[in-house]
Amino acid sequence: MDALIKGLGITVASGMIKNAVTDTVSCIKTQYTWNLVDTTAASHQKNVYGYKYYITDVKSAAKNNNYYEGYVPKDWKTQSLAVNFHNEIFTYNAWNVVGWA
Repeated sequence: MDALIKGLGITVASGMIKNAVTDTVSCIKTQYTWNLVDTTAASHQKNVYGYKYYITDVKSAAKNNNYYEGYVPKDWKTQSLAVNFHNEIFTYNAWNVVGWA
């Protein structure tokens, strides 16, 4: 996010922006969707999303950069993604990853 803010010509001092900033930046948005299904009860499922933004705005120094939000494909098969997916479906946190298909 720092690169995007700097691309808009804003200086970040000590990690803080003191005033609200708004600007429109053109981008191509890609949505990633995962359908999470409980292996013991297929009726228990939930969709979760992640997004990739590819900046196309010629006025921005962030042009041609990618920014991600939410769950993204580069996290596939990581322990942290497994934990997050589990927590999306279940309200308890006692679990084990059995394997990836």
